[in-house]
Amino acid sequence: MGKNRNRTSNGRKQINRETKMRVVFDERARKEFLTGFRKRKDERRRVAKEQIEKKLKDEIKKIREDTRKKLQNSKKSKAHQIVPEIAHLIESNDTETNVTDFGSHSVTVT
Repeated sequence: MGKNRNRTSNGRKQINRETKMRVVFDERARKEFLTGFRKRKDERRRVAKEQIEKKLKDEIKKIREDTRKKLQNSKKSKAHQIVPEIAHLIESNDTETNVTDFGSHSVTVT
């Protein structure tokens, strides 16, 4: 059989040095990684807090708009209109008003 080109003279496999990946050790990057846990955690907390505050503001704004719409719709409903049969009782200007003074307080009876 023929010689295997990927083998060295002692029978071991040849190392492919051209396509191998090299790892470079950077002391500053290592130190930043190890000491940066707290900073990254605080950053995540800050971002989460901002998101929660934004959602809360949006929800409050939506509730206010809904309340405004409900109030406008309720003013148009018939429940807030005066019934003609009792309108004369409510709008009457000739009602009698009695005011009784008890010294420390007064009572008004209409």
